[in-house]
Amino acid sequence: MTLRQTIGARIRQARERAGMSQEQLASAIGSEAATLSRYETARRAIPIETLERVAKALDVPAVELVGRPTVEGRTSLRADERDLLSTYRSMSPAFRRLALRLLRELRRND
Repeated sequence: MTLRQTIGARIRQARERAGMSQEQLASAIGSEAATLSRYETARRAIPIETLERVAKALDVPAVELVGRPTVEGRTSLRADERDLLSTYRSMSPAFRRLALRLLRELRRND
């Protein structure tokens, strides 16, 4: 996979995780949906300034769109996921176990 393809795939993945359509993201960065589609499918190279706007609109660091995957093959965490992880890491081991039990119970009942 080329770098252009990797960046395009990571933009698409981050956009989908954020729950945004191509039209919504394109509007947020001042672009056309067709242009965004070309970035995501690697038919067009994305300018660095546009990459920065995409990252800001998706609330991910720009480096995550071009860098090495960090969690389960994903390239980035959303802001709420980063907050959750930071909070978890600040807890004592006993509270971590309690938090995990609670989250698993909530997931079962969702």
